[in-house]
Amino acid sequence: MPRTISSRAKAYVRRAAEYQFECDIVITRQDHNATTFNETTGIYYPVMFEVYRGKARIWELDQAGFLTVGEASYPLRATYCSIPWDHSPVPHNDDTIEVITAPDDTDLPGRTFRVMAVDGGGQMRATRRLHITGIVENAHFDG
Repeated sequence: MPRTISSRAKAYVRRAAEYQFECDIVITRQDHNATTFNETTGIYYPVMFEVYRGKARIWELDQAGFLTVGEASYPLRATYCSIPWDHSPVPHNDDTIEVITAPDDTDLPGRTFRVMAVDGGGQMRATRRLHITGIVENAHFDG
């Protein structure tokens, strides 16, 4: 027999989960039907629109590893971002997250992440959990 979870219990769990949201973030998505042309650089840039602006929790799992490709090793770690469950529209893969404020981590503000996967939220649907990866500047990144 399926379990029924009361709306009161769900509301309690959501409030408790959202109490952990200490970062301010902005999630943007590329409009695939629009670009802007920069006459100075001669490059077309994608038009981005805002999907979410508000509180979030950014956290990492205590597991890390390395991906070895040829002779190079790339560090990997599982990083997540949680936002309120009932926010619409739902973030998608390849959306971009910019951290605006993070009171407990001075390294996070200004960092940019890409959404790699959107989890379903579990049985309680407390938060929308996003698996994210960091985007860092390098010689091939123009962001």
